[in-house]
Amino acid sequence: MKTSNNERLSWKRILLSSALGAAALGMVLVAAMPDDETLSEARVQKVLRLYGEGNMLEARYASEDALEASPSDPRVWMARGLLAEHDRDLKTAREAYTRACALMGGDSSGRFEVAVTLCDITRREGDPARALRELDGLLKGASQTRIPGRWRHAKALTLTELGRFEEALSEVRYLAEEEGGREVARGLEAQIRKESAKATERNGTKTVAGPDAGAAPK
Repeated sequence: MKTSNNERLSWKRILLSSALGAAALGMVLVAAMPDDETLSEARVQKVLRLYGEGNMLEARYASEDALEASPSDPRVWMARGLLAEHDRDLKTAREAYTRACALMGGDSSGRFEVAVTLCDITRREGDPARALRELDGLLKGASQTRIPGRWRHAKALTLTELGRFEEALSEVRYLAEEEGGREVARGLEAQIRKESAKATERNGTKTVAGPDAGAAPK
């Protein structure tokens, strides 16, 4: 049965919400899904549904079933990576996303999204300086007609960890202009300002100020 646009948007909202929590931007999985309906995609959809319902145990079982049935489909590896992120198992997440990228091959928007997630995992592993280099290098080597919101989100988080709060907020303001990005941008801006305030308390530096995330830079 063909998946409706409403169902796909519902999953995207679930995964966008997860971007502000432990799963860290699993929305890449929906972005990489083609429109055609396949048995493999149906299995991935089951993983997403169970994940969205908070049924992590069954989601893990469904993910293993999907991997066993379709090990050459990059989407089942992306689903595995998403669940591993939720469990904060960054090593497994990196392995799964790397496998997904290898299976995608070529130049695709889905592959770029997963590559951004790998950069973000570098940040979460404790090396934001390296993550920033990876993100900038990824953009230089990509044939993107515009900078994706996913990339801006990851760069904003990385700049925040490096204490470069004004630059982080600049990325957030652009992110707010993306379709469906305003809610994510609002939460991310609050997070950046909170970290800036903490830095002020620690170092006596000035807390960032400026327009809210709804306004794009000039």
